[in-house]
Amino acid sequence: MLPRLYMFHGSPPARAVLITARAIGLDLNKIEINVMKGEHLKPEYLRMNPQHTIPTFVDTCGFVLWDSHSIMTYLVSKYAKNDKLYPEELKKRATINQRLFFEASVVYPYLRKTSLSVLFKGKNSLDQEDRKAANECYGFLESFLDGREWVAGENLSIADYSLLASISTLNLLISVDEGMFPRVIAWLKKCEELPECEDNKKGLQEMSLLVQTKLKVVTESMLSVLFKGKNSLDQEDRNAANKCYGFLESFLDGREWVAGENLSIADYSLLASISTLNLLISVDEEMFPRVIAWLKKCEELPECEDNKKGLQEMSLLVQTKLKVVTESMVNHI
Repeated sequence: MLPRLYMFHGSPPARAVLITARAIGLDLNKIEINVMKGEHLKPEYLRMNPQHTIPTFVDTCGFVLWDSHSIMTYLVSKYAKNDKLYPEELKKRATINQRLFFEASVVYPYLRKTSLSVLFKGKNSLDQEDRKAANECYGFLESFLDGREWVAGENLSIADYSLLASISTLNLLISVDEGMFPRVIAWLKKCEELPECEDNKKGLQEMSLLVQTKLKVVTESMLSVLFKGKNSLDQEDRNAANKCYGFLESFLDGREWVAGENLSIADYSLLASISTLNLLISVDEEMFPRVIAWLKKCEELPECEDNKKGLQEMSLLVQTKLKVVTESMVNHI
């Protein structure tokens, strides 16, 4: 029997635990929790974790623990072959703990607040105040890395894993300025090369598509077309759209719907944006067959009738602004 981890890949704290487990060679029974469907609020989950946070860890003996920092320290203390990732030496451990508390009390609260605003509360742009808060986080991390290989010293530790999960996610929302924070950029690149960080990449892909969709990164093209006089789309636009389609294609690999075997509000949210983006830059069926199949399946749902109506209206506007019809007329004169 394996220890169980209740999680979902989009969660930075869950990814930090997954990275730690892989680093120490610990196999886990990973149980995906669909937060969109409120599975973390069900009575059976609340009995394990009254705070209903993710992740929750259940050891083989039945011991239950939540909060990623607590889980990570527990895993290394119990299952690691040595103490390299969380040294017993007092000063080294104290420094690692300080970095963990920094992630828990400074970085993650801001990341959580901003992510919730974007993903669930309709915020579709980030302002100077958001940039200022993110830069404060990046600035502290830049100073931690001054003269150090890793965030807590010369050796890799669980503090790196914890901060990597949050900082790489925050970077999706507000990118790290390489000119201002070169050490942070170098550290991120070094972390990405670690084999144990594969799980972080997967979670970032899931978050990236949701964030790009909600922040309307690609939909800037739509605004340019409809309101700023742009009447053609270029390769940069195509590349950005294909990046979104590519992430969605990977989500649908082995799944019926974007978040698993069951339809969820994640499908509705992504359908509205992806089908609109498809008006501007069509989905290539050969490159993204799962996306095409998913779009067709969504179109057959009776609740998606309103999406069809909106697409018809948007289609006329887009064709007019991009001069699709006019180009045909010119070609025949």
